[in-house]
Amino acid sequence: TLVGLDQVHILHIADKVISQKGERVYSFTRDEIMRHKNEDNLVFAVSGSPLELVEAMAKKYEFTDCRGTIYKTDENGLYTGEVVPMWDHVSKKKAIEELALKYDIDLSESYAYGDTTGDFTMFELVGHPFAINPTRELLEKILSTPSVKDKIRIIVERKNVIYEMNVDDIKIK
Repeated sequence: TLVGLDQVHILHIADKVISQKGERVYSFTRDEIMRHKNEDNLVFAVSGSPLELVEAMAKKYEFTDCRGTIYKTDENGLYTGEVVPMWDHVSKKKAIEELALKYDIDLSESYAYGDTTGDFTMFELVGHPFAINPTRELLEKILSTPSVKDKIRIIVERKNVIYEMNVDDIKIK
């Protein structure tokens, strides 16, 4: 549990994790980040990971803004045990809508990348969704939702080999 732990320690750990492991991003994802940045697009991270880690990763890759799960601290910077999640579809939808409003973003022209069912709402909201190494549950949801199935691209990356799956050929057993 984090209760009573000073946030300074977690910020230090987040910086160390990103400095040591920050390059361990899938090739497809890293290429897409660079493509969007080269095209002068705004780039955001909306993740269920702790905000401290998301912010460190966003700083490394020079994202425009980010959202993550908030582990609340008191006035002394100590964790209280209260959590504001960002891993569920309701929280992510709210975050995407807030970012779209704040930055005047046309979501129909936007891209989203995700791998779990918590990301599904993002796929519904944007014009160009990508499921990267999706979970079984996410694939099932995509296949059962024609409005997302018709526009999504499914990417599977293993050992730096990138496969794009035809959504109509996917069979879940």
